[in-house]
Amino acid sequence: MNLRKLLIVTFVLVLFNNNKVCAYNGDVDHLLEGTLIYSGNSSSAAYAFDDDPTTYYSAMSRDLQWIGLDLGAPHVITRVEYMPMSSTQGRDRMVLSLFEGANSPDFMDAVPLYLISERPDKDVFSRADVNVSRGFRYIRYVGGTGSFCNVAELRFYGHAGEGDDSQFYQITNLPTLSIHVQDNVLPTERGEDFESQSVLIYENGKMLQEYPILFRVRGNYSATHENKAFRMKYNDGKSHHVMKGAQNESPVKAKKWVLINSYRDKTLMRNPVAWAMSKRAEMKWTPWSQVVDLVVNGDYRGTYTLADHVDVHSGRIDITEMTEADIDEESITGGYYVEVDNNAYREPYNFTSYYGNPISVHDPDEDIMQPEQFQYIQDTWNNMESVVYSPSYTDPKRGIRSVLDLETFLRHFLTSEFNGNTDMLCQVFLYKERGDDHFYVGPVWDADLALENDQTTYPANQRMDWTYKVRDTGNWSDFVGRVLSDPSVFSKLQVMWAKLRMKGSFEPKDVAADVDSLRREISSSARLNFIRWPYLNQWLSLNPVVPGSWDKEVDRVRDYVYNRVEWMDQMLSYGELKEQNGIYQINSAHDLCEFAKLVNNGQTSANAVMNADIDMEGLQEYFAPIGNIKKQYAGKFNGNGHTISNLNITGKDNVGFFGMVGPGAEIQNLNLDATCSVSGANYVGGMIGFARSGKVTIKRCSTAATVTATGGYAAGFLGFARALATVYVQDSYNLGKIQADSMAAAIVAPSAGYLFVTDCYNAGKVSGTAQGKEFAYTDNSASLQNCYDAYSHQVEFVTPTDVMSGELCYLLNTGNGNTLWYQNIDNGREIDGHPVLKTSSGMVYNIDGVYTNNTETQLSKYRYYKWEVLGINDGKNGTIQFAEFDILDEEGTDYPDLIIYKGTESTISNHNWPDAGDNSVYTKYCSYFSNSAYFLFDAQEAVMPYGYRIYTANDTRYYPGRNPDTWRLYGSNTYTNDPNDDCWVLIDERVNDATLGPTNYTSYDFQIASGNVETGISLTPSLSEGEGAIYDLAGRKVQGARSKGQVDCHNSQFPILNSQLKKGLYIMNGKKVMLK
Repeated sequence: MNLRKLLIVTFVLVLFNNNKVCAYNGDVDHLLEGTLIYSGNSSSAAYAFDDDPTTYYSAMSRDLQWIGLDLGAPHVITRVEYMPMSSTQGRDRMVLSLFEGANSPDFMDAVPLYLISERPDKDVFSRADVNVSRGFRYIRYVGGTGSFCNVAELRFYGHAGEGDDSQFYQITNLPTLSIHVQDNVLPTERGEDFESQSVLIYENGKMLQEYPILFRVRGNYSATHENKAFRMKYNDGKSHHVMKGAQNESPVKAKKWVLINSYRDKTLMRNPVAWAMSKRAEMKWTPWSQVVDLVVNGDYRGTYTLADHVDVHSGRIDITEMTEADIDEESITGGYYVEVDNNAYREPYNFTSYYGNPISVHDPDEDIMQPEQFQYIQDTWNNMESVVYSPSYTDPKRGIRSVLDLETFLRHFLTSEFNGNTDMLCQVFLYKERGDDHFYVGPVWDADLALENDQTTYPANQRMDWTYKVRDTGNWSDFVGRVLSDPSVFSKLQVMWAKLRMKGSFEPKDVAADVDSLRREISSSARLNFIRWPYLNQWLSLNPVVPGSWDKEVDRVRDYVYNRVEWMDQMLSYGELKEQNGIYQINSAHDLCEFAKLVNNGQTSANAVMNADIDMEGLQEYFAPIGNIKKQYAGKFNGNGHTISNLNITGKDNVGFFGMVGPGAEIQNLNLDATCSVSGANYVGGMIGFARSGKVTIKRCSTAATVTATGGYAAGFLGFARALATVYVQDSYNLGKIQADSMAAAIVAPSAGYLFVTDCYNAGKVSGTAQGKEFAYTDNSASLQNCYDAYSHQVEFVTPTDVMSGELCYLLNTGNGNTLWYQNIDNGREIDGHPVLKTSSGMVYNIDGVYTNNTETQLSKYRYYKWEVLGINDGKNGTIQFAEFDILDEEGTDYPDLIIYKGTESTISNHNWPDAGDNSVYTKYCSYFSNSAYFLFDAQEAVMPYGYRIYTANDTRYYPGRNPDTWRLYGSNTYTNDPNDDCWVLIDERVNDATLGPTNYTSYDFQIASGNVETGISLTPSLSEGEGAIYDLAGRKVQGARSKGQVDCHNSQFPILNSQLKKGLYIMNGKKVMLK
């Protein structure tokens, strides 16, 4: 052979091999022949290959029918030709028909070769080149749905060879997922797995994943449609990344994956859009997804979303996976994956919570779950709900935060509300990890009705109310509302949204671009989908409108997300500060940052009012002190009694919540709590750093912030006042730690201006002071009136006991002649450790030298009674029950007219609070209990309470742990439905009282001693550790048992040590006694 020709031929062959060219080549490809194979009618099978256009193949069934050739050996297919039957329906019946190649006679390993996406011409061959490099022995034509596989003529071209796996066919630019089910079965009912084979083709046909799988129908409502939702599970014993090696490779390597249909979602993209918003909202886990073209058994099924399955798995719900052996005290605590589920009844493990919420338990699954585990998760869930509904639900330690992870709860809420998902409460996933008391929430799921696709809320952005209220599961919307009713929780939600907006995560143009990107990605597939499922212009369940085209459907989503940003801004008070009558309204942490920015940009006389407590956590970096050396604040700022928390301010000089103020500045009714701190070099104040000139007023404010100056001049309220300034500080107090290298003071650091401090006190430790300048000082004229300090003697000195006992509160009010100061001491409410400015606390009276919230020390007649149960024999949580409650007269007889008119709602509807006062021991109050339950009674007239009677329930013998053992009894002569109203006066209290026994239908009487309080009101018997041990009213031991040197209390049968105890009420041997 000529060497030059040989080199040229070799070069051409190498070039051919390197480029993997597999399209039709007339030099090597030819018309292929083989043995006829088919699924249907043998009598007409040959018509498809008889070169007679007047005959045609027709199967006996409408769907999933096919005809093809067994080539005897693998061939690379490079071209197909086809001709429709000549009837009027012939052309239509070939649309969405698919050519496949396989090397197994059952076509389980088949891959697609070409999909007919347009109506072919009549009476002529249509031709399509095939660009698939693998060789196949078996080739077939699968007729489209409803076509009976009608075809007049078929031709296959190619050449012999096994080929390679360098190139495969994608139906559109989307990945193609082809699944073949054993025996050509199409799953139709949820729950049954079918052995199948999957082929995923992606990256323009350059990459392929082939695995055996188990294939099933999944979902609830989505399982009822003709284009059903599916789940696939890799069946080779291994986990796999989906789209391995591609840019959109799944982060998780797993076995289970879902295929989401889009029946009611005609955009075919609502779930991917919803998850794009989830990522923008920085949710802990957003499911991975990829829109694909789905083929099942050679039948084109349309546009689907391939996505993560929600299950316990690393990178998904990342918690400990339990085993059957996990029932000991530690391991039984987790992990659990549950769902608030409106279809919970379908699941093998489900329950209805005490508050009426249907719960499915998905993990441990039914093969693992032990009775102890199922009982544990029920009890733990019910406890979580009870804490949320308890009176102390806002408490940072004992309330919502102790059982619910607010970070995941709020991000789930925020994402669902942005998406406007009216089904957001119909399927809520939660999980609990081992050793962790919290339930976590996520991911967001099921967005078919989201993003402006529900007539219930359409047009959603004109409806200024939260979407979660639209559709409920059980009583979960009440739960969500309860959580959000905690002002600090709602503040956290506002901060969360503000941070996302400030970071640029939710710019309208960007979220709209997310939709447009998906539009471009799936438009070709969408055209085929609505050929396969021709309902684009039909009204489907809850669709708000039928715009007439796919692009218009997508436009509705795009416009919605673009405008939803503004809607969220309004709902969460983000954006421009709102004004009302010329006063800026501060409703959120972001508003506060914006107000500071507004002042520092020049509006120094702006007035503002706070309408809520503000938690600055997460937004501290965006806050700058209000007012500076160039722009001194000169407006009026009214905190309205609200508190700022988690604000840490750092700077150099002139540092404070207000940096520098000028003439006319007035700050009132503002509180900084102990989570705040202010630090700088010089002139550092918790409230104001520096007063430059003019009249400056601080009134009815408090600070517990830590204030630190590395140089000099630090104070709780004002770091320094220039000579031109006149400063008034009235009715204010400091609890925070103050520290400076020099010139520190409690209220106002040593200054040069005029100073007037009235009715103020300090109970915070101050370091770095100068002698005689510890409280407030100026080199100019100063007036300090009715002021007190627990750490210095510049003003009247008070001890910590004076601060706690109510004496300081009384002195502050006496000094100014008005009642501005309050303090809970012995009124049965949570004790205040110091005087406060909130009117919700109690008035302090001086009765014969004893400071008390009660104007009388005699037992009084009351018409209304509150019995508050604080514990049961089983502890703080569990089930409470009792049959009746009565108030007794002097003879021990119950007052017959006593009725119950309010109580804590029972979680068991047929054993509610009315049963506790219906004069029948055969009914009872029974409910899940967490921390407290209350019952309000009306005696119809004021009566003297000499005692009270409690009846046990019908089955107490078997459930003695349900008996109350800790409670308080209150009285009032003012009608109220509010168990927390100030009018309630404590009458009696019992702690860990085991009087109620394990007996059914039994009455137990409790006596309240009459007469003078000094003779003893029965109270807290368990506090008496030894005879004569003395406790304050908070139950704190203040002195041990009696010894030498005792003197008797005034008119008391109980002796008390002649010690440094202050005059007042104490508990001794379980009785209230008065020391005078």
